[in-house]
Amino acid sequence: MDTVAPVVRWKTDFNGKKVSVLRCELMDSGSGVKSFKAYVDGRFVLFTSYRGVWTCRLKETPLRPEGKRRRLTVKVTDRCGNETVDEKEFIY
Repeated sequence: MDTVAPVVRWKTDFNGKKVSVLRCELMDSGSGVKSFKAYVDGRFVLFTSYRGVWTCRLKETPLRPEGKRRRLTVKVTDRCGNETVDEKEFIY
């Protein structure tokens, strides 16, 4: 039985810096990750995975670099329905 939610480990530095690429690793020691969805200011953005690192290049999204504060929300669900919602703020 898996009752532990997945973990998001960020590789991007969100400490008040301008961000153009978002990177993270997803971990779930139980049933494994079923889904991963990401939104910036409520708009879906696509992440791709390469060697376990999920990446979103913001210039490849409909978002425009306006130098303003943005809110990133990611939702990760494992195969048993445990969910993690992680939010970060960054400038883009």
